[in-house]
Amino acid sequence: MSDNDLESMPAEPERALSLYEDGIHRALSLDLEGASRRFEEVIALDPRHVGARCNLGAILRLQGRTDEALGNFQQALRIDAGQARTLSNLGAVFHDQGRIQDAELAFCRAIRLDPTLGEAHYNLSLLYCRRQQFDRAWNHAREAAGLGMREGAVLLEEIERLMER
Repeated sequence: MSDNDLESMPAEPERALSLYEDGIHRALSLDLEGASRRFEEVIALDPRHVGARCNLGAILRLQGRTDEALGNFQQALRIDAGQARTLSNLGAVFHDQGRIQDAELAFCRAIRLDPTLGEAHYNLSLLYCRRQQFDRAWNHAREAAGLGMREGAVLLEEIERLMER
């Protein structure tokens, strides 16, 4: 390899950033397999890349691979425990697995870190609906709706109908 070849090769952080951005683009284009591969490549270059781990975890969850998703979210939290979105995603995996108490703790912790995270409020509202704790569900659906989540507004209306009965 010549010096010119070395100069034309991107440095690992630049390569990781380029792969990560391509993974995001692929995910937004619904090329989940391509996005997964890119995020895995980023992790191979930078095992501490929280964003790649979280996005890979989200894709794995969508594919029903909850154990693998769980591992990625847990690893991301070991790297940076202060990521509210990661905690919310972790809660969603716990909820999928029927680990309702763990899900509640993860959603509540996410909300404490970022009270404006509508997804965490929405998911916590769904959890409380499952438990038939409609007052608590209503509070979080209202928060999600107030934060601009259309799904939160729809859920809020449904909870209000249930509470009228």
